[in-house]
Amino acid sequence: MKKHSNVFSGTDLARLGALIGCEWMFVAGETLSPDFYTPVDVLVGTTADTFTIYSEAVGADFEDPDLEYAALSIRDVGERFEVAKRRGNVFVQHQRERIIDVMIVRESITATEDGEQSWEYTTDIGVVFVLSKGAVAVAKSSHHTEMLVVRMARDIGELDIPDRTIEWADDLTVQYESTREFIPIAGLIV
Repeated sequence: MKKHSNVFSGTDLARLGALIGCEWMFVAGETLSPDFYTPVDVLVGTTADTFTIYSEAVGADFEDPDLEYAALSIRDVGERFEVAKRRGNVFVQHQRERIIDVMIVRESITATEDGEQSWEYTTDIGVVFVLSKGAVAVAKSSHHTEMLVVRMARDIGELDIPDRTIEWADDLTVQYESTREFIPIAGLIV
């Protein structure tokens, strides 16, 4: 069985974990629309750090060598914030709320072909910032494109994070099984 994963690096997880206890400030993006969709990256501002959650299409050979899969990472902002501010694409909902926890949303998809497991794909599809009075998620809107979505709610249970496992549909010979976990960052930092 082939196994492939696109998960945050240890360095990225440590950077996210260091946010617990600080205050939420904003989400932004050069092209972040008012309905909170954007290609490629979302800028996150806190009182401790400002960074971008970046989505990049990468190749993999577990399913089809011609397909690409979105992989998330944390990167420095650079000049992007000034451009986002100039364009009016800075959103301050939940500003000054304390970050209580950070959770990684991880999905695993397993393909079974003719009764035998043929591949397993594990990927981090998003980050949830659990705030003192709400929750903000930055997540992939697709497994196969760089498009990202921001979701906000009063608590983590109300977040509408897209279920993109529909990108793998059972047929006569292949069945797919998927799981989704919300993993507290403390459980992932080594």
